[in-house]
Order: sequence, then structure tokens, then C-alpha cells
Amino acid sequence: MKTKKTQIIKTTFKVIAVAVVLFFTNCSTNSKEENRRYGFFFFEDGNLYYNSEVYFNFLNLKPDYVFDSDFGEIGIYKCGDLYGYINVYNNGITIPAIKFEHAWHFDSEFDIAAVVENGKMGFINKKGDYLLEPTFPYNNEKYIGQPFGFSDGYCVVPSAQGKAGLIDTTFNLVVDTIYDWVSPESNYFKIYHNDKVGLLFSDFTVFIPCKYDYIEILDCGIIVNDYMSDFMCKLLDFDGRTILVNNVATNYDEIYYDENYYEMETDTTKSIRYAQFYCDGCVGVVDKITGRVISSAKWDLVYMLSENVFIVCEDSYMFLIDINGNFINL
Repeated sequence: MKTKKTQIIKTTFKVIAVAVVLFFTNCSTNSKEENRRYGFFFFEDGNLYYNSEVYFNFLNLKPDYVFDSDFGEIGIYKCGDLYGYINVYNNGITIPAIKFEHAWHFDSEFDIAAVVENGKMGFINKKGDYLLEPTFPYNNEKYIGQPFGFSDGYCVVPSAQGKAGLIDTTFNLVVDTIYDWVSPESNYFKIYHNDKVGLLFSDFTVFIPCKYDYIEILDCGIIVNDYMSDFMCKLLDFDGRTILVNNVATNYDEIYYDENYYEMETDTTKSIRYAQFYCDGCVGVVDKITGRVISSAKWDLVYMLSENVFIVCEDSYMFLIDINGNFINL
């Protein structure tokens, strides 16, 4: 009886032991599977990276990085100083890293990718065949971090002078390489030159020359700002010339009395009639009733001294201005 009981206990322990082993094996397998699926990838700056030294040899390539694609399964991997293409879903080599000094992702519509070989940029298909042999001189120091790739049927191309132009999907140069950069913007193209920005029409003719520090296209018009001549944003009509709104604010807020000069008879710490507004980090003053701009947005701080006098600050200096925006001499 005792022997039979002992046997039952041993059998029970064996079953439990097997169950425990299976449980942990399953967990380990799941954990490995999770690592295989997710563990060796991590996101940073919108890209998917793989570090081969941490997990395992990636198809015996030991790449430095794998950059995932936002538009499909074909990503880019880097081995030493060379780039190739890989299917990031099944770890299959698509185009080996044997000659490309730089590479960018395939676009989602035309399956064209920009690559650099022997210091020049060309364009390939997903088989690695050149659609356009390396033609455009590429200097990484001039273009480091810039995204070369087709967008809405156009791609930026470089020049030996470090300038940029545009080609279409037939590889015709539609914008000469004379700008610092070119980028699509709604139905226009933003052009950059000497730290200024302008616009091209969709037919690539100049719409607004590169004379502004900032341009943004809205449904109601075009926001422009020239820091050298005016502290305020303007809203232009779509002719690029007519000013619809002279002073465009990004925010409105109450103006408070300076705590050292608070007028008790007003029974409030806020101005009754005037408000402050913001543009590009600077502050101006506006009449809340009439909408008249008292002072454009060019100050660091604005306070009320009275309902007729404002304290404005710039670079730790304080000035008094009246309700017409004129300086008051002390």
C-alpha cells in the first residue's frame, strides 16, 4: 500500500515537473518570439533601428543599423560605410550593401529610390537596377540629414556647389540646382536661398522671391514674416502681394498691471480695454474694442502702468509708451 502510494506521489511530482518545464519552455519560447518580432528593433527619431551586437547575427551580416520604411516592407541596412536594402518583415536581402555610399527609402507610389555611388546620386528600382545612372554630385557635408526621395512625383537633387533643384519621375530637371533647398508645399514649392524662403508656382515659375524669413500657406492666404523689416506676421492674398491682414497674432492674452504700480481704483489687476498678442515669441498691444494695434509684436514683456500708459520691455530695458504706441520721455 505504501509502495503504491509512493508511486502515485512520484508520478504526481513528475507530472507537475513536466508541466512546470513546459510552462517555462513555452514562456521562454514566447519571450524569444517576442524578441524576434520586436526585441531587436527600437524606434528613435521616427526610424527603426537594429543593434546586432545585443541580440543575434542578423542573417550573418552584422549590420550597424536597419532603418525601417514608413511605406512598405523594404528597409535600408548599413554595413560599415555602405548601404543596402532588406525586407524588414522576413529578413530577406533585397539589394546587398556592396556599393552604395548612401541610400534613401523607396517611395510608395513609383518604387524609386535615390542612392549614391562613387560620389554621385542616381536612382534605382527594387531590383537594384539603375533607372538613372549616378549623375548628380553628392557631398554629404553639404546635405547631411536632408531627405532625398520622391514626394508627389518630384525629388530634390544636389549639385557640386551644394545647391538643390528638382527632377520629376522621368528624371527631367524641372527646377535648376540654384537653391539651398526645395520642398513641396500644398500646390507650391518652397525655395530656400541665403536663409530666406520664397515660393514657386506648381509650374515652377517664381511666385514669391526668397525674401522672407518664414512662409506658411493657409486656406485663407499666405502667412509671411520678415524679421529684418517687421516684427509681425502678415497675411497675403494668393496673388502674393496684396496684404489682407497687416498684423497676424498667434495668441491673445490679458495685460496685467505691474505689481509695483497697481491702481487700486480699477479694482482689477487686468487692463479693461487692452490685450497683448504674440507673434514669433514677441509681444504687442491691441485695443480689444476697436482691434487697433497699439504696438506691433516686438517686445519681450508688456505691463500696464495705467489705462493710458504701457510698460514695455526688451533685453532687460523698460520703456513707457502711450495708447498711440509712441515713446514717453521721463
